[in-house]
This record gives sequence, structure tokens and C-alpha cells, in this order.
Amino acid sequence: MKKQTALVLIFSLLFSSAPIFGRVTPFNDGIEELLMTYQQYNRLNIAGPAHNFVIEDQGKCLYFCGVEHSYDPKHSQVASIVKNFEEFVTNTPDLKKAIVLVEGGISSMSKSIGEAVTNYGENGLTTFLARKYKIDIDTPDGDSKRERLIIEQLLKEYSAEEIAYAHFAQIATQWHRNKNHFPPFEDYVTRFLESYQRLFAFPEFKQLKFTFKEMKGLHKKFIGKSFNINDADLFRRITTPSRDDSVINAIVRRKIILRDCVIVNEICKYWNEGRSIFIVYGFTHAVVQEAALKKLLSSNLRFISSAVRPPQQKRRYAAQVSPQKPNRQRR
Repeated sequence: MKKQTALVLIFSLLFSSAPIFGRVTPFNDGIEELLMTYQQYNRLNIAGPAHNFVIEDQGKCLYFCGVEHSYDPKHSQVASIVKNFEEFVTNTPDLKKAIVLVEGGISSMSKSIGEAVTNYGENGLTTFLARKYKIDIDTPDGDSKRERLIIEQLLKEYSAEEIAYAHFAQIATQWHRNKNHFPPFEDYVTRFLESYQRLFAFPEFKQLKFTFKEMKGLHKKFIGKSFNINDADLFRRITTPSRDDSVINAIVRRKIILRDCVIVNEICKYWNEGRSIFIVYGFTHAVVQEAALKKLLSSNLRFISSAVRPPQQKRRYAAQVSPQKPNRQRR
């Protein structure tokens, strides 16, 4: 049984010159202004790990399951996703008009729910269910050509070294989520670094070789300490978009905002085609996109669940900030 994840962080983008709702240019046609800002997000102090909602309008429905990234078949969200999916199927008379959207690429075929979750997390589970009911599957962030467009946006604000290291740190965080089923980290990250040599084919990245040794050097430069893959909490903190420990948090946050613009645009496209949609993404995406989708799709919003706590004081971690650029307070 294959023990590697298919969740490669590759982002998709749909461009058109039409007005907002369905066929928009995500980066300049108003979607970002409709998203929840991270300042607003931090004030909510979302408890997680689930934030799910349903929108119904004119015979269509959108089920958005915001979840924790997990490879544990015993996680409570597995039963929740299955339950919501079965309700979605019941409320969708014609499954040929349905679409399932998953994060990070479409995973390989699995023989069971347990195998799907163990190998591919919630992505594998959702893909497994879609195939069971013969529903179309797509991923709003599954095209490297389109991810390059997001990198172009990042280069307007951050250095090539900062962007490259931020991607590397996110892979380290991803590896820790299921390290018992992944190969050793150096082997795991090498395949990503090799793909980055093609993905980051911009003049600004020409000086980078995208080797493991080079990334460890950038870790020392930006974090201020030697690389230690066993420091899982450090990688989690510097890649958490709602934190402000270093420039890496700011880059991750900006990249996620650009992804959210793309995801909302893709949802609008399918909704405008008359499709019912079942989508499973990280729960932060669900929280940040909810208001935008409510405004764009329908006035009829129905919650399945929403875990929100009163604001609490935020802990901080003192990581080194890049000397090239200040730590921007971006949403």
C-alpha cells in the first residue's frame, strides 16, 4: 500500500475579464475585499478544528467542510465528513450536476476509507466518497502553471529567498502531520525541491539551487538557529498564517489569501454553471471565505456547526525577521 501523500501544494487559477460572480480575475476584481481579514480572524479566536456551513439557493447547494489536516482514520471529522457528504448526496437530485472540490490535488484510488485517510488525509477520504457516487472531482489548486501566477504576486512584496524558504517550511509542517507514514524528511522534501526548480523559473530565483543544504542555510538566516526537523512546534508556529512571529508568517498568510481568492472564484464558476458543490479544505479557508461566499452565492445561509470562542490573549514566538523586508501586517 502506498504510504506517501498526494497533497502537493499546487495552486490553480481561473482568469477572465467578465464581471464578478463566476468569471473574474481573482487578484484584481474584488474578491479579496469580501474575504475575512486575518485581523478579524484573530479576534474571533477560532477554536477549530471544524468550521462547516451550507448555502442553498434555487435548487443548488454548497457544502463547505472546513477541517483539520489529519491522516488519522479515527479522527472525529472522518465521520462528520461522511455524514455531510451523504446529506449532500440526498439533497442533490442530479449527481451529474454535482462537483466535489478538494485541496492540493486529486489523490490516487483507495480500497477503503481507512486506507484513503491514512495515505491522503481528508483529501483521500473526500476523493474516495466522490468516486463511490461517481461525482466529478476537481481541485482549485492543482496546476503548477497557475501556481506560478501566485508566485509572481508574492515577488511584488517579498524576496526570492524568503518565498523559497516559506515553501520549504510549509513542506516541513506537512511532513510532521503524517511522518510515520512518510519517507525520511530529506527524501520527502527532495521531490518538492526538484519540482521547485521548474516552478520557480523566474529571474529572481536564478541564484537558488533548491538543495536541502541550501534550505537549511536559509532556515538559519531567517529563523536564527540551526535546522532541526524534529522541532515540529517551531515549523507549525512560523507557518501559521494568523501569527506574526516572522516574515515567513506574512508570506504564508499572503499566499493563502491569494489561494482563497482563487478558490472563491472557482466555486462561483461552478455555481454559475448550475452545479451543487461539496468542498473540503482546511478550516481556516472556510472561516475566511464564508462571508464572501454568502454574499456572492445566496442570502440563505445555514450552519452545520461553527466553533468560535471569545478572544483570548495570543502567544507569540520570537523568530528572526528577515533583514531584507519588514514584517508587513498583511491580511
